[in-house]
Amino acid sequence: MNNKDPRKQKILRFTIHLIALCILFVLPEVMLSLNSHRPPHPMQWAFYLKALVFVGVFYAEYYLIFRRSPENRMRTWGFWIENALLLIAALALLSVIFWMLAGSGRHRVTIWPMLLRDTGIVVLTMALGFAMKFSEQLHMLQERQKEIDDNRRREELKQLKSQLNPHFLFNALNTIYALTDINAALARDAVHALSGLLRYVLYEADRPYVELRRELQFVSDYVRLMEMRMGTSVKIVTDIDAGGMADYHVAPMLFIVPLENAFKHGDTSSPGSEIIITVRTDETSSSVDYTVANTIRRDAAVLLGDMLGGRQAGVGLGNIRRRLELIYGNRAEFSVTNDGQRFITHMKISGLEKFH
Repeated sequence: MNNKDPRKQKILRFTIHLIALCILFVLPEVMLSLNSHRPPHPMQWAFYLKALVFVGVFYAEYYLIFRRSPENRMRTWGFWIENALLLIAALALLSVIFWMLAGSGRHRVTIWPMLLRDTGIVVLTMALGFAMKFSEQLHMLQERQKEIDDNRRREELKQLKSQLNPHFLFNALNTIYALTDINAALARDAVHALSGLLRYVLYEADRPYVELRRELQFVSDYVRLMEMRMGTSVKIVTDIDAGGMADYHVAPMLFIVPLENAFKHGDTSSPGSEIIITVRTDETSSSVDYTVANTIRRDAAVLLGDMLGGRQAGVGLGNIRRRLELIYGNRAEFSVTNDGQRFITHMKISGLEKFH
């Protein structure tokens, strides 16, 4: 609606109103005239004049009395005074029409019953103008509020993503820094892998949606980078399968935070510790199911550090929860559980759409 020419909108609205009012006030008399075998009489031209009065009342109410928002106008004395003056003016015009009709002498006209009846029609016409203007104003307010909400939502998503990306980069640089002391060749490979990750973050993650295959490739590259750092100190199990939904679109950078938390806060040194990343898709429901599970660290010192540093992990997971809510609403599920041995983050998004 906002993209259309306002002038054309006004002309179209005026035309629709005029057609509707003609159907309401004029068509009944036209149909009666066509079905009547008697010659025209003064009541016919009087009817058309009355119809013009009703049309004038409608547009006076719609365009003049409600020249500002209805809810503000109704709180002022001017609103009621203007409506009273409009009613008096309409009744005066109708009285003149009735007196002209009575003065023609061809038909006996009882003025007061007809004037009383048409008073009710005038009031109903004014109510119709009020209802249509109020409905239009309400629709405009809803559209404006929707636009405000959309803008706020976009800004909030932008802020959430800006919090995610530096966090990811910080962790990746720490990984490469650790590799320089362990294996220089592996560090070079890590830099190469990081360049691919940064390319995704800088050039693709800024888009509202990316192909699922690209997001999952990002996850795989990140896991490979972490494997270079961890070596054999932790068992990393990946089961990532896009199935037939590789071309479906998903919001970028959704899967990285649970993965970062698993490597940063999970047990990556004890024998038997592991990190499990699972991605499953279901074309029937157009859904993707993502789970990250990591072994919980046991020593008290590290647990104390987690308690102090867990605020950062909580912020990251909170951001993901908020992004899912903003983008997917009730089509997304997100849960974090601790079974005493493993910390499990689970995310499911349904109703994904395919790139065209």
